[in-house]
Amino acid sequence: MNHRITAFLLVPLAGLFLLFHHASYQPFLSQGDHGRDLYAFVQATHGAVPYRDYWWVYGPLMPYYYALFLKIFGVAIPSVLVGKGLLTVLSGVFVFFALSRFIPILFAFMAAMWCWMYQPDFFFTYNHSGGILCLTAIIFALFSYIKQPKTKYLGVAVFLTFVLALIKVNFGIASLFVVIVFYRLYDFVNKIPLTDGKKKLMKIASGVVPILIFFIYFLLLCVLPGYEIRQCLPYLTGDQPYHSTPQQALFSLGMSIILTATNIKNPANVVFAIIIVGSLIGCGFKLTSKNIDPKERMGIISAFLLLLFFYFVNLHEYLFSGVLYRSFWATPFTTMMIFLAIGYAFSKVNAQLQRIVFGTFFVIVFSQYVADIDSVRNKKIPEQFLAIEHGRITAGNDPRWFSTVTQTTEFLKKTVPHDQTFLALPYDPLYYYLTDRTSPTRQLIFFEHINIPQEQEATIIAELERNKVNYILISNRAIAKEEPGLGVFGTTYCTTLAKFIADNFEPIAQFGDWRNEPGWAWNHGTQVLKRKKIVR
Repeated sequence: MNHRITAFLLVPLAGLFLLFHHASYQPFLSQGDHGRDLYAFVQATHGAVPYRDYWWVYGPLMPYYYALFLKIFGVAIPSVLVGKGLLTVLSGVFVFFALSRFIPILFAFMAAMWCWMYQPDFFFTYNHSGGILCLTAIIFALFSYIKQPKTKYLGVAVFLTFVLALIKVNFGIASLFVVIVFYRLYDFVNKIPLTDGKKKLMKIASGVVPILIFFIYFLLLCVLPGYEIRQCLPYLTGDQPYHSTPQQALFSLGMSIILTATNIKNPANVVFAIIIVGSLIGCGFKLTSKNIDPKERMGIISAFLLLLFFYFVNLHEYLFSGVLYRSFWATPFTTMMIFLAIGYAFSKVNAQLQRIVFGTFFVIVFSQYVADIDSVRNKKIPEQFLAIEHGRITAGNDPRWFSTVTQTTEFLKKTVPHDQTFLALPYDPLYYYLTDRTSPTRQLIFFEHINIPQEQEATIIAELERNKVNYILISNRAIAKEEPGLGVFGTTYCTTLAKFIADNFEPIAQFGDWRNEPGWAWNHGTQVLKRKKIVR
């Protein structure tokens, strides 16, 4: 018990130490995706409702979570990063406590550190960190159930799937399915009697929870027309600019893993791969030994199968898109499977050998930490610091991106009257956030794959007129030609809105890069238009 109390205190502190340098730094800051998130968080502080008051593509929970940090620490991006960092630290803590149910705490601690240093970041949104926390907490609850099949652990897991559904609905529903199937199979195989409490809980899990999730989303979305609901829940094939077959996606993922493990230019990868293979072989021998306690064998096998089940279920977005970052939902389970194998294989060997293996991993993690510190330090230069009031962050973007964003923001603040706003398109809500303005329309994104019908264009034009919008910001992503699904504004989509703008507005300023192909967070160019006849 003393070891667990010590770990409870030290593990979070280790996470804070390893991640502290990211409190005012992020690898990229995008005018679109990050701008959408930041705008949503600020709107939540004002009581705005996701979907109804602004376009939002994830669950409704996280805008309110991050709004709390903006309220406490002030409206600036580091406030958001504090909230994200807390979620990341807690995810590692749950990885530690889950694995420590089966393996020595040294190896469980190393798994947590590995997650903090190597878990791929959802670089394009702050939302998903909450989902990863829920998933690791669900595993902790189910590992606890494997060790002690008490109904309360299942109840916690079911509740967490409900929370996850309010962060990313498809992953919440998928995880709920896994929890129910796992529980029924585990109890059946182990001949655990079905109690009244479990009967009641399964009725809640299979009936009440899905209905409650549906009801919450229905309340939030029911006032919107069908095309706007589809834009907020883009799960149909025609809503996605990227497509793949599961076979192609699995092949690409497998090749990526093999190339990483056999990359001799990075000896740490090779050493890690050798330890993993050796540990898997060791686990095989231990689990097939006649001397093993059957309960121990069942526990380890159940834990492995549970992680494997979660891994494949959480690949579902990646399998049908082939977009690598969508596989990041599954990587925590990879890490946990790896360290479960390593920890179990070395759990009863010589203590000196355990220390050698632990020391090897510690050197790898610490080397990554030092490299990460150096990388961040090299980026922390004045040219890569967003000095605007609501910014106050260093990012890895090219200095020219910062120059364009700063010039555009300062021009908008100086030109657009304080009691007026502007329209930013095709997807640049970062400027609403930086100028402290509210979008004149709930629609924040205008791309071809968003499938904006003429009816919606007419609604947007009416909103511009009603809100007396005299200024429009257009970025060069309106003329993107290479990135799938974006299209050309006024040519492949939104022809009616483009004609309205051309007829009523004229350019008054231009900033940034209008020569190169526009990018997600690079080659950024903006143009500000003013209404020909000002409306008051």
